[in-house]
Amino acid sequence: MIDNKDLKILELLKLNARFTTKQISKKTLLPITTVHNRIKKLENLGVIKNYSVVIDHKKLGKSISAYILMNINYVYLKEKYNRGTNKLFVHVRGTTVVVEHDRKRVPYLLKNIWGIY
Repeated sequence: MIDNKDLKILELLKLNARFTTKQISKKTLLPITTVHNRIKKLENLGVIKNYSVVIDHKKLGKSISAYILMNINYVYLKEKYNRGTNKLFVHVRGTTVVVEHDRKRVPYLLKNIWGIY
Protein backbone atom coordinates (compact mmCIF):
# COMPACT_ATOMS: atom_id res chain seq x y z
CA MET A 1 0.00 0.00 0.00
CA ILE A 2 2.54 2.60 1.10
CA ASP A 3 6.03 2.33 -0.35
CA ASN A 4 9.32 4.21 -0.08
CA LYS A 5 8.21 6.79 -2.64
CA ASP A 6 5.18 7.62 -0.50
CA LEU A 7 7.41 7.86 2.55
CA LYS A 8 9.73 10.30 0.75
CA ILE A 9 6.75 12.46 -0.17
CA LEU A 10 5.53 12.37 3.43
CA GLU A 11 8.95 13.37 4.75
CA LEU A 12 9.00 16.37 2.45
CA LEU A 13 5.47 17.39 3.44
CA LYS A 14 6.41 17.10 7.12
CA LEU A 15 9.25 19.54 6.49
CA ASN A 16 7.00 21.96 4.66
CA ALA A 17 3.35 21.25 3.87
CA ARG A 18 3.43 24.12 1.38
CA PHE A 19 5.78 22.36 -1.02
CA THR A 20 4.16 22.24 -4.43
CA THR A 21 3.84 19.02 -6.38
CA LYS A 22 6.45 20.44 -8.74
CA GLN A 23 8.93 21.00 -5.88
CA ILE A 24 8.29 17.52 -4.50
CA SER A 25 8.65 16.11 -8.01
CA LYS A 26 12.11 17.66 -8.36
CA LYS A 27 13.24 16.40 -4.95
CA THR A 28 11.93 12.85 -5.43
CA LEU A 29 12.59 12.57 -9.17
CA LEU A 30 8.98 11.46 -9.68
CA PRO A 31 6.68 12.91 -12.35
CA ILE A 32 4.38 15.71 -11.11
CA THR A 33 1.24 13.71 -11.86
CA THR A 34 2.61 10.76 -9.89
CA VAL A 35 3.32 13.00 -6.91
CA HIS A 36 -0.16 14.50 -7.15
CA ASN A 37 -1.81 11.07 -7.36
CA ARG A 38 0.23 9.70 -4.48
CA ILE A 39 -0.65 12.66 -2.25
CA LYS A 40 -4.33 12.19 -3.08
CA LYS A 41 -4.00 8.48 -2.30
CA LEU A 42 -2.39 9.26 1.07
CA GLU A 43 -5.20 11.72 1.84
CA ASN A 44 -7.89 9.18 0.86
CA LEU A 45 -6.24 6.50 3.00
CA GLY A 46 -6.26 8.89 5.96
CA VAL A 47 -2.46 8.89 6.23
CA ILE A 48 -2.52 12.64 5.60
CA LYS A 49 -5.31 13.94 7.82
CA ASN A 50 -4.79 17.66 7.34
CA TYR A 51 -2.25 20.36 6.69
CA SER A 52 -1.49 22.65 9.58
CA VAL A 53 0.42 25.75 10.46
CA VAL A 54 3.04 26.18 13.18
CA ILE A 55 2.60 29.53 14.90
CA ASP A 56 5.43 31.40 16.62
CA HIS A 57 3.51 32.64 19.65
CA LYS A 58 6.39 34.83 20.82
CA LYS A 59 6.11 36.90 17.64
CA LEU A 60 2.45 37.44 18.47
CA GLY A 61 3.45 38.72 21.89
CA LYS A 62 2.10 35.65 23.64
CA SER A 63 4.14 33.24 25.64
CA ILE A 64 2.94 29.82 26.59
CA SER A 65 3.09 28.60 30.15
CA ALA A 66 1.87 25.27 31.30
CA TYR A 67 1.34 23.92 34.75
CA ILE A 68 2.01 20.24 34.76
CA LEU A 69 1.15 17.96 37.63
CA MET A 70 3.67 15.16 37.86
CA ASN A 71 5.29 12.94 40.40
CA ILE A 72 9.05 13.42 40.58
CA ASN A 73 11.78 12.00 42.74
CA TYR A 74 12.81 14.84 45.04
CA VAL A 75 16.38 13.49 45.25
CA TYR A 76 16.59 13.80 41.47
CA LEU A 77 15.20 17.34 41.63
CA LYS A 78 17.67 18.37 44.34
CA GLU A 79 20.55 16.82 42.40
CA LYS A 80 19.58 18.78 39.28
CA TYR A 81 19.23 21.96 41.33
CA ASN A 82 22.67 21.51 42.83
CA ARG A 83 24.17 21.04 39.35
CA GLY A 84 22.85 24.47 38.39
CA THR A 85 20.50 23.37 35.66
CA ASN A 86 16.89 24.36 35.18
CA LYS A 87 16.07 21.49 32.84
CA LEU A 88 14.68 18.13 33.78
CA PHE A 89 14.59 15.24 31.36
CA VAL A 90 11.33 13.38 31.85
CA HIS A 91 10.47 10.16 30.03
CA VAL A 92 6.87 9.98 28.83
CA ARG A 93 5.80 6.81 27.02
CA GLY A 94 9.22 6.20 25.53
CA THR A 95 9.79 9.83 24.58
CA THR A 96 12.13 12.16 26.42
CA VAL A 97 10.55 15.52 27.21
CA VAL A 98 12.63 18.43 28.43
CA VAL A 99 10.89 20.33 31.19
CA GLU A 100 12.28 23.68 32.23
CA HIS A 101 11.56 24.67 35.80
CA ASP A 102 11.99 27.84 37.77
CA ARG A 103 15.22 27.38 39.74
CA LYS A 104 14.14 30.01 42.24
CA ARG A 105 11.21 27.81 43.32
CA VAL A 106 13.19 24.60 43.93
CA PRO A 107 14.49 25.48 47.43
CA TYR A 108 10.97 26.52 48.44
CA LEU A 109 9.55 23.26 47.14
CA LEU A 110 12.22 21.15 48.78
CA LYS A 111 12.03 22.91 52.14
CA ASN A 112 8.40 23.88 52.54
CA ILE A 113 6.63 21.17 50.57
CA TRP A 114 8.83 18.14 51.16
CA GLY A 115 10.60 19.26 54.36
CA ILE A 116 14.12 18.64 53.07
CA TYR A 117 17.04 20.78 51.97
